Amino acid sequence: DEPVVLGSQLFKQAPATCSACHSTAPGVNLAGPSLAGIGVRGDSVVAQSGYAGSAKDAAGYIRESIVSPSAHVVPGTIYSAGGRSFMPDNYDKTLTDEQIDQLVAYLVTLR
Repeated sequence: DEPVVLGSQLFKQAPATCSACHSTAPGVNLAGPSLAGIGVRGDSVVAQSGYAGSAKDAAGYIRESIVSPSAHVVPGTIYSAGGRSFMPDNYDKTLTDEQIDQLVAYLVTLR
């Protein structure tokens, strides 16, 4: 599927370069949490009572995490401080809607 392939490439290359801070291997946390299984885990995150964002499913959670990373802060001081995620919050300006769609298409396949 072309969006998935393009998203996979974007994950590893500029302008997104998500792989600089996020691994896709289970249990391998870098500057950001591992995204292994995010396609499944995202559904359970949005169902939790402590979820602070507005997404309804894994794809929505992934999109929200890209464009508004502090909407729901992953627990742990390694990833945030004062309720703000350390993830850059300008991807909605530096990436096109199509690029964000491609990243979501790829990341939702990580099961």
